[in-house]
Parts: sequence; C-alpha cells; structure tokens
Amino acid sequence: MTAKLIALGAIVALLLIPAPVQAQDGAVLTVPGVQKMTLGGELRWRADTREQTNKATNNTSRFRLFMDMQVNDRVSAFIETQYVESDSELGSAFTGANVFQAYGKVTDVFDLADVQFGRFEMKYGNGRILADNWWADTGRTYEGLRSSMNMEGHKLDLIYVRPVLDISPGTSNEKTISGLYFENSTDLFNYDAYAFDINEDGDTDFRTYGALLDGTNMGLAWDFEYAIQNGEGEVDRDDSMLIMNVKKDMGEGLILGLGYESYSETYEMIGSLGHCYSGWADIVRWKNYEDVILSASMPVMDGWKGFAEYHNFSMETIRGSVSSPYKYKGGNASFNSNGQASDDLGNEIDLYIKGNLGKRTGLFLGISRFMPGDAADNQFNQTWMFAQINMKF
Repeated sequence: MTAKLIALGAIVALLLIPAPVQAQDGAVLTVPGVQKMTLGGELRWRADTREQTNKATNNTSRFRLFMDMQVNDRVSAFIETQYVESDSELGSAFTGANVFQAYGKVTDVFDLADVQFGRFEMKYGNGRILADNWWADTGRTYEGLRSSMNMEGHKLDLIYVRPVLDISPGTSNEKTISGLYFENSTDLFNYDAYAFDINEDGDTDFRTYGALLDGTNMGLAWDFEYAIQNGEGEVDRDDSMLIMNVKKDMGEGLILGLGYESYSETYEMIGSLGHCYSGWADIVRWKNYEDVILSASMPVMDGWKGFAEYHNFSMETIRGSVSSPYKYKGGNASFNSNGQASDDLGNEIDLYIKGNLGKRTGLFLGISRFMPGDAADNQFNQTWMFAQINMKF
C-alpha cells in the first residue's frame, strides 16, 4: 500500500511541474523575498536477487523530495527528505522516513571561504575516502561543518563531521571525522592530498594520510592513489591502500582498462563508495586483499552504454583475515588441494548496462558471477542480479 502511495505521489508531482522546466533542475518557483526557490525529487526502485546455496530477493523503493532556496547572493539553504521501503528475504528489511539533507551555506565569509553547516552529502576524489554512497538504499550523509577555500587553480576543504546514524539502519560505529582535503591541477595532471583524524566512540583513534593523482597522457587515462593509516585502540593500525588504474580509448567508444587495488589487513574505510569497487557483488571488500581488474566499456545504442569487469582476488597476508560477508577463512592459513597455503580468494565477472528511457527516467541492469578460490571458506559459486529504475522530476 505504501509503495502505491509513493508512486502516486511521484506521478502527481510530475503533473504539477511546468513542462519547460528541465528534469534535473526541478520546478522553479517565485517566492517574495527569495531570489530563487527550486522544488524537485527522485523516485528509485530496485530489485536484486542473490543466489548461492539458496535464492534470496530484495526489493527497495526510495522517494526523495528537495527544496533548494537561494536567499540572496551569499546565503542559500537546502532541505531533502526521503522515504525508503525495503522488502527483503536477506534479513535486512526496513521502512523509514527521515531528513536526508538539511544545510545552510554562506559564501565569501571574510572574503576567504564558503561555509556549509548542517546535514549534507560529501564526495571527494574517486570516492574511496569519503563518498555519498549513491548506491545504498538510504544513501549516506554527515552532520557538521565544512569550510571551502577556493583559490586560483586549487581548493582546500576543512571538515569536521559525524556520520548520520539514523540514515543507515544497523549503523553502529559512531565516529568524528576531522581533517582537510586539498585539490589542485597542472597542465600534465591533477592531484589531491588529504589528512583525516578519525575518533571512534570507545577510545579508538587513527589517522589517514593520502594522495590521488590522475591525468591523460599519450592517449592513456590513468589514476594513482596511495594512503597510509596509523593509530591505536581496539586495533593498532599500521596500514596502507594502493590503487592504480589505466584506460585506453580504442576508438568507436570502446575503452579498455587495467587496474590494481591492495588493502592491508586492518585497513579501515572511513566513508567510501564501496559498492562500485572490488566487484559489484559486494563479496570481497576492503581488508587484506589484492584485486587485479580488467575492464571494458562501449556504447551499445543511442543513450546506452555497456560495461564488463573481471576481478582476480587474492589475500595480501595469507594468515590474516578478510572483511567479507562470504566468510573467508581468517586467523589461520587456508590450504589448497595440494596441502599448500593458498592466497586465492576467487574471481568475479560483472556485466552491466545503463541508459535512458526518456529525459526523466534511467534504467540500470546488471549481473555478477563469483567463483571462489582455494582460500575461500565457502566453496560455492554465487550469482547476483539487479534491475534499477530511477526517475527525477
């Protein structure tokens, strides 16, 4: 019943929006005392099924409405609400409404910086440090303060935030994130640098320092990211993350890529866009593994693009543990059929396609197949499929 009301509300909202208005801009209203007010929203539905020893399906609908208000040349405000309903056979069903974003922004404070305060999304670099997590049913937001200083050719953000726990059901690790993110560009490449202190409730404190470089040279698009992590608490950390990718445009829109990712045994992700890396099936992720990636993408028709990825996973430290819902062996070495210690976690193939069904609607389809290696505790293949429809108004 609730899902029907959500769909009906979206249809009514669409009918109320003037036809000339662009879909991504929402409906622009004239309000006395305000320079500009924009109303809009999004309706998303996704179904996915995961088949391992048995089959389980998850259906999720999400409805968002926003109001963006430009009060004057320097002051603006934004508020966005969302309602999420999940019907899952995977044991994680939930239903809830909340304020997804609510923030104010003042530009040119002391002619130096733009200041944002309240509850807001963040995304930096390639999303491996702090990201909006657009794939998640509920998304991800933070509460706090962000100051952005834009100077010629570069930008510096100072951040003091905490994750919003009521956005993501089941989230339990309360933590304060403070630090800086610097962005710059040259004629040859772009580079970012960051430093964050993460203080988790329960006396765990660790720091993350890193740099990201990317560019296009000699017909190759490339990126390189390296981060180190140290600190103390329940787990003493001395860890690192290494990312290397290169892509080549072969012509006619065909792009081929080669990548490598490595995460040490106790590396802790702060707020990454986890789903889009380490395979789309979300089986191996984030700790004590290496991933060699082959990728390809190309247009398949007007407004549509197809993607393919192959992942080869291995343990970085054989006697370490892997953070994974697939329940890999941890603490002791895994052994192959010859009685030798194995670091082979397995392979994954991802195929997906996305495109437009009109100016307001997009469709996203995909399938993943994971084949475990000798180091996997669960020796069965797994298939994951999804279909997602997204409509903006």
